[in-house]
Amino acid sequence: MHKVINTIFYGHGQWALNTLKKLLNRKDIKLNLIVSRFPYGDKDIEAFCRENSKKYIIVENINEYFIQKNLFFELGISVSYDQIFKRETINNHKKGLINCHAGNLPDFKGRNILNWALINNHKKFGVTVHYIDEGIDTGDIIYKKLIAIKHKDDYSDLLMKAYKECPKIVMKSLDIIIKDGHKGITQKSVKEYPILCSRRKEGDEIINWNNSSLEIYNFIRALVSPGPYAQTFAKGVKMYIKKAEYIKDAPNYIDLPGSILKKDKLGLIVKTGDSYIRIQKWDCDILLKTGDRFNCGFNHC
Repeated sequence: MHKVINTIFYGHGQWALNTLKKLLNRKDIKLNLIVSRFPYGDKDIEAFCRENSKKYIIVENINEYFIQKNLFFELGISVSYDQIFKRETINNHKKGLINCHAGNLPDFKGRNILNWALINNHKKFGVTVHYIDEGIDTGDIIYKKLIAIKHKDDYSDLLMKAYKECPKIVMKSLDIIIKDGHKGITQKSVKEYPILCSRRKEGDEIINWNNSSLEIYNFIRALVSPGPYAQTFAKGVKMYIKKAEYIKDAPNYIDLPGSILKKDKLGLIVKTGDSYIRIQKWDCDILLKTGDRFNCGFNHC
């Protein structure tokens, strides 16, 4: 006979919905309340709750809501929820409040982790479940898994992998907590000086053609949809780059970065800081030709 754990779920997006579907099938978890992001919520999660008779809410301040309603739960599960929990709220989850983070903690704390993993040419990314404390992604680690990044994977590919793996890793973490009462591993004991990531902002998507071909290739694949796409300018007109090819054997030589060296049915060959790269798919309101030149630009990658 399973002991049923009264649980509150905080989440948004496909990985949260996929996790909820798995939680629904567990005999040891009772989903008492499901909270989505303020102010818009998540229509798919709302529909899931309606179909399965689960209470769904959106609150502007989760900490104030806990105080007002005098709430207590045995367990809290967060998947892509965007509010910071205060100590009193955290303590009102008897068995703990856990979070699924698409990063290899203690490395890759912060925002836009999948983008940064690609920009940094990493061969794997992590999905980590950890206890929530008052910091951001600093709580003790319960369980994590590393997932391969293939050379042609882009941001959308990594999202699909995370959507699939996140629910499995949450379920594994719950098994560990319920069976062993696991308290987690402190992140500082794993690595004292981890990789910390910035939140990407408007303007960070501009290509710096002085960078190497590999750096530019990684930058482009890191920003595909649902990202903003890597961007550049020609004759004052913005161009959105959707797909590129890294030409491993392209020669290393000095020329003018950003120059369109060749245009053919395969795309545009563009000079970079060290060699050249092929742009395969793009959107631009002007016709581009051999001899045109992109602004060298600047970005924060």
